Amino acid sequence: MKKILGALAGVVLVYVGICFSLGFVAENSINERIELHNQHAGQLNGVKLELKKFSRGILGSEMDINIRFTGTDAVLNLFTFSSHSKIQHGPLLLLNGFSIGAYATESTFVITTPDDEVNKKINDIFGDSIGLVKANVSFTKTYSGNWTLNPIDIENDGAQFKVDKTLISFAGDFKNPQASNMTGEFNIGAISIKDATTDVAIDPLTGKMDQTLVDSVPVGNMNLATKKISIQNSMGFPIALENLSIEQKQIVTDKKLNTLVAMRLDKFTGPIEVNNSFYQVEFNNIPLEGLKKILELMNNPDAQVSPEQQMAALLPALSNIMVDGIQFKLGLGSELMEGKLTGDFNLLYRAPTDGKTIVELESPEQMLALFSAELNVSVSESIVSQTPMGGQLQPLVGTYVTLENGVYHLTANLKDTAITVGTQTIPAEQYLPLLMMGMMGMNAGGDAPAEDSDIMQEEMNGEEAAQETYEEPEETATE
Repeated sequence: MKKILGALAGVVLVYVGICFSLGFVAENSINERIELHNQHAGQLNGVKLELKKFSRGILGSEMDINIRFTGTDAVLNLFTFSSHSKIQHGPLLLLNGFSIGAYATESTFVITTPDDEVNKKINDIFGDSIGLVKANVSFTKTYSGNWTLNPIDIENDGAQFKVDKTLISFAGDFKNPQASNMTGEFNIGAISIKDATTDVAIDPLTGKMDQTLVDSVPVGNMNLATKKISIQNSMGFPIALENLSIEQKQIVTDKKLNTLVAMRLDKFTGPIEVNNSFYQVEFNNIPLEGLKKILELMNNPDAQVSPEQQMAALLPALSNIMVDGIQFKLGLGSELMEGKLTGDFNLLYRAPTDGKTIVELESPEQMLALFSAELNVSVSESIVSQTPMGGQLQPLVGTYVTLENGVYHLTANLKDTAITVGTQTIPAEQYLPLLMMGMMGMNAGGDAPAEDSDIMQEEMNGEEAAQETYEEPEETATE
């Protein structure tokens, strides 16, 4: 019996020794992850982590972390985010279900502001903590866990706001500091908003996400969907959205980032019925190195906050992101009124061939020559005939617009600084003065006919006309 008790005591001592040593592993691991975050992703997204306290024990530890936004957003800077974590040392982990690993954490989050009344409202909504986060970390630098938000139910002056329980699960690894990755799934509880005139109901939102660090830049994919959103109001007609989904896709090829963001909606019911709607935006061939520099400037805590100073800092960095082949694309479409409406826009940038950057060019014409664009819009005649567009489009048919097989088509393109709409070409010298006046915040006095634009350009070339163009808006503003 003494031998058995002695053996058990030895096992206990060995286990306690292992737990104590894993406390150092946990502390070093957490410090390493905070430092890497601040050096890479945190520097780009403007979120800095500060380890305020780490109290290491034998079987467990505790730590406090402050989360600070380093950007110039005045609203975010009003909030203080902090977390308190209990840490259980391995090798046997129980905080998030039984498993074997290096350590486990259980964290609570608190948001505070300088306003005590706002703090009380935050506490009334979330309680002492904004959810509970549990995570297990393995010996191989992988982790998994979940974030649980309890149901929210607020009533005030006859209005009610409810959100059912929300669960977010996540997993990932930090084996390679330059290429760590994370995946997650979330189920946001059903949402209900009611007052005397409006009743909004949103089905649970479900989705998945993943994120990988590529050259220290977070690259991720995400999708979010809900089956139905319904709105009842005092205006007498209900509104419903069925099968709404939002998706983001990002791919890195040759150290350039391609991003697609898309929204799709099966059915909209309201004053009119709309089916199979989609909207998507693409940014392609964005260089990672240039993107890093832009994000670092935007989230630099020492950056000047005036618009002039921000522009002065961003303009030189613009040359790092405006490289040859950058592309912007926009597409949309819907089915309604027994017809279809579709549109797409494509903008392509070609860098100067003489080695200059876009910010080094001397004139707007030189900058404009670097861009080419194409726009295509198609609208069924059944839609046009039921809207005010009918009277506006008919005079344009044959020049700017074509009508074929019951569908109106508008095609426009930008090439070599000239804009062509349908069969009509508008050179830069006709539209550029109006564009420049608009950018300067002037009122051009309505749409000028194309034939008058040449006269306007000749007048602007004269010193006297230039002086009048400068002084007249000031007099108007004074009056």
